[in-house]
Amino acid sequence: MDSNTFLGPYMKALEAQRQLLHKAQSRRGQRLHNRESRDEAYNTFMMGYLSTVMQSRQHEIHSSFVPPAYAPCATSIVDLTPIFIKDLQLETHHRGRFLTLRTITPPNRMSAIMAITEDEKDDVVLLMIYQQEDEEVRRATDFFGQGTVLIVKEPYFKATSDGRYGLRVDHLSDIVWTKHDDSMVPAKWRSRMLKVKASVQALKKKGNDAVAQKRYHEAIDFYSEGIDHENVTEEELAMLKRNRALAYLKTGQFDAALLDTGFPSFGAQPNNKALFRAADTLYNLERYDECCQTLELFCSAFSNDSDGPTALARARDRITEQTTGIYPFKRMQALARTMRPPQLNHATFTGPVEVRQTASKGRGLFATQAIKAGDLLLCEKAFGYAYAESEGSVVNRDTSKISLLMNIETNQGFLGTQADLLTKLVRKLWCNPSRAPAFKTLFHGQYESPSTPFVDDKPIVDTFLVERIMTLNVFGCPDSSIGIWKDTMMAASRKEDSVHHSSGFWIKASYINHSCRSNAHRSFIGDMMVVRATRDLEPGAEILFTYRPAKKLENVFEHWGFRCECTICLDTKTTKPATTKQRQQIHKRLERDFDLALNHPDTIRNIQRTLDALQKTYPQPTSAVPRVKIFDPQLALTRFLIQDKKYMDALVHGKSALESLGFVVTGFEASDVEFRVVTWGHFLDHVVEAFQHVRSAFRASGAEKKAIQAEGYAKVAYRIAVGEDETYDPSYDQKIIKHFTIG
Repeated sequence: MDSNTFLGPYMKALEAQRQLLHKAQSRRGQRLHNRESRDEAYNTFMMGYLSTVMQSRQHEIHSSFVPPAYAPCATSIVDLTPIFIKDLQLETHHRGRFLTLRTITPPNRMSAIMAITEDEKDDVVLLMIYQQEDEEVRRATDFFGQGTVLIVKEPYFKATSDGRYGLRVDHLSDIVWTKHDDSMVPAKWRSRMLKVKASVQALKKKGNDAVAQKRYHEAIDFYSEGIDHENVTEEELAMLKRNRALAYLKTGQFDAALLDTGFPSFGAQPNNKALFRAADTLYNLERYDECCQTLELFCSAFSNDSDGPTALARARDRITEQTTGIYPFKRMQALARTMRPPQLNHATFTGPVEVRQTASKGRGLFATQAIKAGDLLLCEKAFGYAYAESEGSVVNRDTSKISLLMNIETNQGFLGTQADLLTKLVRKLWCNPSRAPAFKTLFHGQYESPSTPFVDDKPIVDTFLVERIMTLNVFGCPDSSIGIWKDTMMAASRKEDSVHHSSGFWIKASYINHSCRSNAHRSFIGDMMVVRATRDLEPGAEILFTYRPAKKLENVFEHWGFRCECTICLDTKTTKPATTKQRQQIHKRLERDFDLALNHPDTIRNIQRTLDALQKTYPQPTSAVPRVKIFDPQLALTRFLIQDKKYMDALVHGKSALESLGFVVTGFEASDVEFRVVTWGHFLDHVVEAFQHVRSAFRASGAEKKAIQAEGYAKVAYRIAVGEDETYDPSYDQKIIKHFTIG
């Protein structure tokens, strides 16, 4: 939704991959007889490795092709039987088997982490491991170096994009990382040197040193070795777990961190670090009530520690947001402009809405009580967020994070940060399986995934299930909707059709179904999505917003499995081609007349007559089918009349502009009837401007009370458009007058 799915120039690459897959499938089940020699494979790989190391990463656009979906291994390693490289069959998932490998090259990172590996028979094969952290987060060399021994469960042997062959691993649980003393390591690869086992204290020191150098994964290994040590004491065990909890925290492994703190039982004499790290972990898991309870215990037990009250106040702020929907929006907007990435420290508020089954569109979000236009329905923290710098920014000139993610099976493609978002989502679920249930219940089409949640004490995260859910529910998003709104308002640079390279995933918002006749509007402040009602809603009304701008809707809903049947779409389908052509001709005439009106004010009469002609081409009432194509020129004419100080005429056309969208408004006449929106119509960003022009016309005509009322509606419209009204500027209309166009 609002993400760049235009494949255009990349269709050739997608078709080439499809042809390669088709050719490879014809050899499915065959063994390779022309296998590369060890030296050939090594030399070819090292040439590519050195090229990658030396080349600039400026403006890279990595392409990542999602292969046909396959299930992760749900069988324990002890129930699998070994296989060797020479026995691998092309385009085959070797179910029930495992392959033990040792790396003979350093790792090379592209869209996957790759290395040449050998088996016990000295045969070699390229290994490609996907869904690992970005290089800036964790270096490829932290995963493995030359001589690392690992096990691939149910190996998938396939053709690569360059026509060679290799093992592809998409599921994190399909790799088993061995330790130096692991019984699974073949005897010939075990060190012949007698290794002196480090003491618990030595392992603790190594872990602490690694933490000091921010090598947290390495620290986890040292602490874990100490925890498993045969001579570890109870006191040492507790200390090592507390220290490992910190390393887990730093690497986003919050479920594991919480276990190591001892939560929820801290004993009669709780340790300050255990308590504080438990609270920090609960905060990151968005379990704010339990976080506060833990911090209250901390503050009571360690009253001299100043960090406790600060952390407690922060957690209570999140509970306030969570329960009231009251946020410091102005401060949030300022942070979204400067923080990179703009991931804000705020909680999710769910308003008077709930998930229910719909009649024909699966599940949806419904109002549980009467709702007014502008009311807050959701203010949701992103479950996953991948940020790309805006085009032309300084950071973007140095390193581009844009990538191309293409699914050969579904024929879907994204240009943006979706490949990175997929990895972030997979790893979040892998590191925090407690978060998986809410994610896995989202719509994922016809794809079926194994129901087994764990294997060998590790969570099973089906990458292809995550990819399907992400593809069907991902949102493109700006740093903040204010910038997009301002660009849209300034007609010289309208961007109503903007797509955004940054992308995010919001679980609750994913339940909102599409309609071009929406009754809700989403906006963004960093990684927070704000959803507000655009009209008054009755209890039980389904919440609906637009997935894409109307002009981009052709064939866009195929992978969602539905067709939009709103009144706008039905009217578009039933409108005769001759009528459509007539409207296009009238619009061209309007464009010419508006250009002339800049220097010939008398042309305004022609514009009024042309607008009357355009109105007659729309037989449906605006309450059923809003006339968006009439709103734009009516609003442009209102701007002209305000500028020309013809305020009563401006009120007439301001009213017509709003009515073209289905608004029902009283009080435009010169009477004592209050200015009031009886019914809110179809919402567009420029509705803010329309109300501001009406306000200005009332004020200039001496109707100050009505001007104040119109200003109030302008503020509500602004709140809907950008998510809040703390940054509202009453002078937008004056700035816009200088930059108007028809649109």
